[in-house]
Amino acid sequence: MTKSRKLISLVLTLALAVMLVAIPVSAANDQQYTKGGDYKTVFVHGYFGWGQYDSLSKIITYFGCTSGRINDYLNSLGYDTYTASCGPYSSNWDRACEIYAEIMGTRVDYGIAHSKEHGHDRFGVDYSNNPLIPNFKWSATNKINLIGHSFGGPTIRTLLDMLADGRPEEVAAAKAAGETPSGLFTGGKKDWVFSLTSIAGVNNGTTVCEEEPVNKLADLVTDVLVKVFGALQVSDLKGIYNPDLEQFGICADPNETIIESVQRVLTDVDFMSHNDHILNDMRVDKQVYDNASIEMQDNVYYFDYYGTRTVETPLGINVPTPRCFLPLAISSAIIGAWNGETHGAYQVGYGDCEKTITVPKQTISGYEWHASDGMVNVASGYCPYHLDANGNRVYDAHVENYQLGNAVKPGVWNIAPEQNFDHIGIMGGILNENPDEIKAFYLDLMKNIDNCPMDGSAAPAADTVNGYKDVLATAWYADAVKYVSDHNIMNGTSSDTFAPQSNMTRAMLVQTLYAMEGKPTGAPNAGFSDVSGSAWYADAVNWAKANNVVGGYPDGTFRPNENITREQLAVMLKAYSGDNHKGADISKYADAGDVSGWAKEAVEWAVGVGLIAGRDGNKLAPRANATRAEVAQIMKNYCEKVAK
Repeated sequence: MTKSRKLISLVLTLALAVMLVAIPVSAANDQQYTKGGDYKTVFVHGYFGWGQYDSLSKIITYFGCTSGRINDYLNSLGYDTYTASCGPYSSNWDRACEIYAEIMGTRVDYGIAHSKEHGHDRFGVDYSNNPLIPNFKWSATNKINLIGHSFGGPTIRTLLDMLADGRPEEVAAAKAAGETPSGLFTGGKKDWVFSLTSIAGVNNGTTVCEEEPVNKLADLVTDVLVKVFGALQVSDLKGIYNPDLEQFGICADPNETIIESVQRVLTDVDFMSHNDHILNDMRVDKQVYDNASIEMQDNVYYFDYYGTRTVETPLGINVPTPRCFLPLAISSAIIGAWNGETHGAYQVGYGDCEKTITVPKQTISGYEWHASDGMVNVASGYCPYHLDANGNRVYDAHVENYQLGNAVKPGVWNIAPEQNFDHIGIMGGILNENPDEIKAFYLDLMKNIDNCPMDGSAAPAADTVNGYKDVLATAWYADAVKYVSDHNIMNGTSSDTFAPQSNMTRAMLVQTLYAMEGKPTGAPNAGFSDVSGSAWYADAVNWAKANNVVGGYPDGTFRPNENITREQLAVMLKAYSGDNHKGADISKYADAGDVSGWAKEAVEWAVGVGLIAGRDGNKLAPRANATRAEVAQIMKNYCEKVAK
């Protein structure tokens, strides 16, 4: 390598390290769990993602991002987790074949029939000497848990379907050629998977791949990324971030110089024209069509998590909340305003094998399609569906509002309540998420898997509080929820759910304080432009404004659906109490410097009177969202310590 080339490599590596440095998540003294979590767990990334085979993962992990290394955190608690490295721009089929080979420790076999149809090589990387899980023999005895984010969701569903049913056309093609088919194509392996979890999965496609000109821009960006990272892969920077497209010739050729290989990748490779790529599979038409052939397995436990950081406006469109990551705020605004129809067709195959598949068109409109996490519509993240002969939706078997401790049975999607995360935030975010919240999310996810009996039977529901199926009697906040419920201070989000881990909004908090005050009447209209007189929280907002408990924003809004932070909560409680006593010294907390100047006195007061305590790691987390469970505990503390 020349000196100039070494210098370029060093500069680029240092630049990546500076831009993507990760903040480690510290391990807590949490309980060690058993059952489903005893099996090894494989995480699968989505579009533009990477895994443990990529050197980039040493700088920043996909799962955790700048909130820290989720795999390391979970492993420190006794779990055994890994992250696959599959093609970040490849199709579900190709990615499923790659994950299978990585876990089995074999060479990737994309299948004779599939490779011929899409015009690429049959074989890919050989993992015989470098399996994803060392010294592991994947079988019905040694099952795994599969967890996929974004496009990783449909990828792991495709993988499980292949394991269970095989692909007869590939077995036939191999037999005709006198060759041995991959074990993935022979089927009969549904018992090899214990649980399957989709996180912000593109289960029913995304309108990012439907609406113009956004879909054209997505195609262009993907083509550029493939060429740029493909060129890096055949250069001296190989291994930092691998597009995993060897089957398309995006790899170094021993008969070429590096310059010749880079030039070939940049000018001769036309990856997108093969119709064997991620954007084709993320079309609403294609994913919904594929869903019809992906069967639920009666022995596998299914979990689904989806979310949004948008709010619906009176105009019927959705706009991003302030917590939404800026690039995703832009895309979510576009998604939130688009109405139209899907194309009703998609392309498969390459060259002489290319053909058009015609399917019923679908109408895109309303909250379910407008609400999104910036990439995936709520309609897609919610639960897989396909269309019947009349074009009506047929959803996979599922139950809604699943919470830790609920009854769970295999062969059914257990869908968690809508999460307050954007598409990157649910991975860990880029300096805009609270590491403790991310850590808690993934730990609860693993606890849900632990809750599944290893014999494949249905797990009974645990004891709950006041009829709320999502509040276990053993939860740290159980007494607090019972207290605020019994004293009519806080109501549930439905007749049988309290949503303890959901974030508290400004409207919810003023309603809580209003209830504590006895719901007095007669307050004048507060005059906020975004609070209609018919809103369920209107009387509470009017009362709170008249009594100087809350103030609005400079633009004349109250922003009722905005999440409230812990320091904002302290300010409102201090204003409500009228208590002017000096608070405690908060300098002992590791993040005391993060408390905003306007909230410092109130936070000191809240700590001093025993309303707010630190979170894990001796942190106040003043700017973190306050959950409903935390507010319930604080309200109980307030009634017992301040208002007595």
